[in-house]
Amino acid sequence: MYTKYKIRFVGFFHVALFILLVTSVGCGITRSMVGVIKSEEPVIKKKIMVFPPINHSGLTQEKAARISTDLTEALKQSPRLLLCNPTEDFSLPSENDIDQYGVVYNRPDMTIRARAMNINGLIAPYLPPIEQTSGRSGIWPFRHPTEIYKMSLVINVINPENGCLYLTDLGSEEVAFQPDEIEDLNKQEIYDKVLEKALPGLLKRQAGAVIDRLVKEPWTGNIVEIDDGVIRINAGSDEGVVPDQIFSVYSQGESISSQSGRTFTLSGEKLGVIRAVTVNEQYTLAETVEGGPFYPGQKIVFNPEEKLP
Repeated sequence: MYTKYKIRFVGFFHVALFILLVTSVGCGITRSMVGVIKSEEPVIKKKIMVFPPINHSGLTQEKAARISTDLTEALKQSPRLLLCNPTEDFSLPSENDIDQYGVVYNRPDMTIRARAMNINGLIAPYLPPIEQTSGRSGIWPFRHPTEIYKMSLVINVINPENGCLYLTDLGSEEVAFQPDEIEDLNKQEIYDKVLEKALPGLLKRQAGAVIDRLVKEPWTGNIVEIDDGVIRINAGSDEGVVPDQIFSVYSQGESISSQSGRTFTLSGEKLGVIRAVTVNEQYTLAETVEGGPFYPGQKIVFNPEEKLP
């Protein structure tokens, strides 16, 4: 009786252990396979540019500039993005380009220049004033006074193709100090400590929001020129283009003006499809698959799901 019970128990234990191992290893294998499949999906990198922040935080301009630098480094971790630095002749966002909530609006000269540089997204950060409140923290009866500083970062991502916003996102991080920790520091020194403590978490969340939004958008580019039927487009192996990829071609959309006087461009109609043939580092030569006629300046869109007809 004891022997039978022992055998049954040991058998059950081995079966349970086997199921546990298969499940855990199986999940690991599944995750690995999914990672491999995802990494092999055809992806064309989006070129983006990060501007220096519009700074109302109270931080020095030098400290505020660090935010753009660190944000750029965080975004470089995505294999789907290609970071470009603003050139000296690039018109940067200014105080006149934001509203009371930190939303940065498109300026035609800014998006025209971005399109000429084949930029897919303009990132304009805004630093609102650092907020200070007083409170108490800890467990009763040991609660103690606390000074709380709230640092916020608004991220605006502008689509140069039409001047609209891909994303406007506000992120905040609170830092608490006991009064004796900062009683000998001036305001600027306190803000520097807030920056050191709040920035890592804040940038991680905001960079994640930018990446999540941009990877959901299809890659867009333009036809640069056409020579004897050979179509040259403004992306190559640097962006991840490979032979036989398919691009849809669209006509120039209608431009409309908002009540604020800002101009936005709508998408045009689909004119046809082209296929990448010869891929160079910075451009690709393509051929017509269907539709047309095609002309320089027309918009192209990459859809990895689209196949040759």
